[in-house]
Amino acid sequence: MRLRGSRSVARGLSIVGLFVLVVGPAPGEVGGCGSEQVVADPIDYCLQTGAWDCRRQEFRGEIDDVEACVDELPEACRGAAWPAACAPFPTNREAQACLDALARVDNVYVDSNDDGVFTITDLPECRLCGGR
Repeated sequence: MRLRGSRSVARGLSIVGLFVLVVGPAPGEVGGCGSEQVVADPIDYCLQTGAWDCRRQEFRGEIDDVEACVDELPEACRGAAWPAACAPFPTNREAQACLDALARVDNVYVDSNDDGVFTITDLPECRLCGGR
């Protein structure tokens, strides 16, 4: 009888141990509340905003071949960097807010300058680097 109880306790402890490992914080996430924001990668930001801009142009009827537009982005974004005057540089969270705004259909025709030229900086979420 005693042996059966020891196995149950051992099994219970191993389940608790497994639970702690699965539910615990991921490596690098400990103390995340006070951690510094990660600077957004300018090349990745350029590629992603460019892709959304191509889709927006297609939606507005300004271009017919969205694939050709997207295919030009790697060359256009090569060497992209945040300007020194932009410091502190945009964070991943700020960049993602811009991408989310670009993805919204109700923002496709936003033109803050009323000049008929739609650019991503027409969206407030995409005015990174102090609005530049």
